[in-house]
Amino acid sequence: MELVIYFDGPISRFKAHTAMKRREQREQAWNNLYSFITDGVVYDNDEYPLPPLCFEQLLATLDECDVRMITVSGEADAEIATAANEAIALGRVAYCVSEDR
Repeated sequence: MELVIYFDGPISRFKAHTAMKRREQREQAWNNLYSFITDGVVYDNDEYPLPPLCFEQLLATLDECDVRMITVSGEADAEIATAANEAIALGRVAYCVSEDR
């Protein structure tokens, strides 16, 4: 089995609306954490922000495990689909998982 992680590249102007929406969601998550700390308001786990160094730790862990990482110039979806189709054409099994935040 070969694990390949694809990352989206820089945000294009076409994704500006989505980026703004995600930024608002992150701000709300930090507000939720603040409410929990100050007032004890409890939310679902996915309504809190990830720790600030979470992404850097992910990259370091993947690098340490020699996982292939590819950052594309824009959205990774098309390249992921192409890679999956190529693997299937070679008789391999391909799985695609996405997590946009």
